Amino acid sequence: KGQRARPGLVLPRAALRSLALPLCMGLLLSAAAMFWAERYNQGLVDAELDRAAQSLARSVRERIERVELGLLGARALAHSHGFDQLSRSQYRAYASARNTDAEFPGVRGIGVIRRVPRAQAEAFALQAAADDWPAFRIRELTAHADEQWVIEFIEPVTRNQQAVGLDIASEPIRRQAALQALHNGRATLTAPITLVQATGKPRAGFLLLEPVFPPGALPSTAAERAASLTRQLLTFA
Repeated sequence: KGQRARPGLVLPRAALRSLALPLCMGLLLSAAAMFWAERYNQGLVDAELDRAAQSLARSVRERIERVELGLLGARALAHSHGFDQLSRSQYRAYASARNTDAEFPGVRGIGVIRRVPRAQAEAFALQAAADDWPAFRIRELTAHADEQWVIEFIEPVTRNQQAVGLDIASEPIRRQAALQALHNGRATLTAPITLVQATGKPRAGFLLLEPVFPPGALPSTAAERAASLTRQLLTFA
């Protein structure tokens, strides 16, 4: 006996086409929904990242502005005691009246940099040593023959002793920022640097440099500011 054919469902070709169309449409709609959902979610992520970046930028800007106020206070101190007569004890008394960690979170210290012509370097070092810092000496990161810009005071000094006497003009990044501050007449932030008092954190520090001109109106042009460079101080954080 021949095998009996099993019954089955045979659909006409037209019926198959009528079923395939909704199936394809469903697949296309599902793919489109997945695409737009991904785009929407990515948009949410981008918006959140943008909000976070703006928040961080505001926080950094506010912190820098707060530190700049501290530098302006140090500048006013230099003016009030006499541009060339500010002593270590006077600066220490000023700094002790402020709570650096509370007022300026993240700042290691605030200090004063003195411009020292090469011909006056030895006399300056002796004067600084006699001003309650017997071990004072000028130190360079890289030897150079130009004038020196020496960290004379810094507070709190207990965590910044290695910085006392450092010639910031002996390192290109610090020097460039100092020149920019002096020529522009406003606070300038360095690129990332390795602080001598925090060598275990390479390129994790910055200096914010505020120029201190002699009392009176700020010279209005870069040429006028350059003409008065010999007596200027920088305050820094």
